[in-house]
Amino acid sequence: MPERDLPLSPDGVNALQDELMRIFSTEDRARAFLRYAGFPAGLIPEWRTGYDFWGTVFSELANGAMETPYRRLITVALRQYGSNEVLQGLLRTDQPSPAGGPGAAAGPARPLRVLVIGASPSDMPPVRADRESRAIAKAAIPGRLDVDDVPGAEATDLENVRSFRPDILHFICHGEEDCLVFNDVRGESDPVKAGRIADTLRFYQQTAGFKLRGIVLAACAGETIAPFLAGVADTVIAHRGKLSDACGVAFATQLYRRLNETGDLAAAAREAAQLTAQFSAACDSVIDSLIVLSDGG
Repeated sequence: MPERDLPLSPDGVNALQDELMRIFSTEDRARAFLRYAGFPAGLIPEWRTGYDFWGTVFSELANGAMETPYRRLITVALRQYGSNEVLQGLLRTDQPSPAGGPGAAAGPARPLRVLVIGASPSDMPPVRADRESRAIAKAAIPGRLDVDDVPGAEATDLENVRSFRPDILHFICHGEEDCLVFNDVRGESDPVKAGRIADTLRFYQQTAGFKLRGIVLAACAGETIAPFLAGVADTVIAHRGKLSDACGVAFATQLYRRLNETGDLAAAAREAAQLTAQFSAACDSVIDSLIVLSDGG
């Protein structure tokens, strides 16, 4: 009877990828480990960064590069790191539940990754992306949310999506009709079509082997921009019309406080809107202006 692979959940697979990237953090160690584990030599990718390398490896595994890949990688890694709690926990997903049922225990949850991309071109009214970004970082609880920030972003900084592989992508910038406005090389405005952004995000998800759970738009014209992005994330959060800096910061604070406790972005956004309206009478409109586009309805 052929051996079956570990029944890892998507979070379990992500946890395994993260732990292997942490343990085998240099090119030589990563390549030696993969060769020892039986990963096809011709499929071992070039090393640019650890994120790129391991993202490509796991994309190949998802496409059938090895038989029982998760069981094999964990077993081989435990020969060197037998006391590693993450790997041991993942291996236990093959054990029956305490009730004796067929269900397997979920792999250890990893922090929800949040990538904040902010832009405030010098030839437009200022956007306090720095304030909102700080509010998000302050709201995040270590071990629950892992936040990275790209301030003064140019359109090409979207490549950070490929390396960081976020669960949630948070834009803080101007929105105009069907465009998000980035900085150009001079720090002035560079409008980019939302459809083009969606194509780029779709490309990075396909090539880096991850899925966006959500996109948050802290930008004007959310009602025209959000539909372009709905196809590349499970949930898109936006606002109709103009969102003031103060209300945007208050909403972001409440949103990420909720996300410390739940992975349900749509529910967290709706609760955050209610709490933001209590922050100031000027933010009452946040409830009615909230846009939630979700696969779940």
